[in-house]
Amino acid sequence: MKFRLRGEQRRYFFVQKRLQSKYILVAVVCSLLAALLTGGMYALYWSIANKVIIGESPDMWATYRDANVVAGCILALWLVLVTIASLITSNKIFGPLGRIQSYIKRVGEGNFEEKIILRKGDDLMPLAEALNEMVENLKKTQQRR
Repeated sequence: MKFRLRGEQRRYFFVQKRLQSKYILVAVVCSLLAALLTGGMYALYWSIANKVIIGESPDMWATYRDANVVAGCILALWLVLVTIASLITSNKIFGPLGRIQSYIKRVGEGNFEEKIILRKGDDLMPLAEALNEMVENLKKTQQRR
């Protein structure tokens, strides 16, 4: 696996498919549950308001139906946005994690010459810097022997 230079674009949406899929699924399910809870409260409110305050007005039912269509469209758009945001966020975590994992394997095989370089803004930059420092110290220790 090549180590990428800063600023190089990613070529794949999923860099660690299994982990990213779990991450995205959790985010989407949590959003969906929150939306269903909110929608349930909304439906209960409209049901009570229609029976107690408004009565059996046909115009009110049309308004209720139209509001439900709009709410459904907003929910669908929200789930798409949550999925995209989860994918972008997971790439910032799992992309560098895959490179770090490969780097650790190379160091374990005795390759102390490479350094891991992550792109600016990657969330695991402090970990990569600590690993580079650790490998540099291991290299110095090995040279002294």
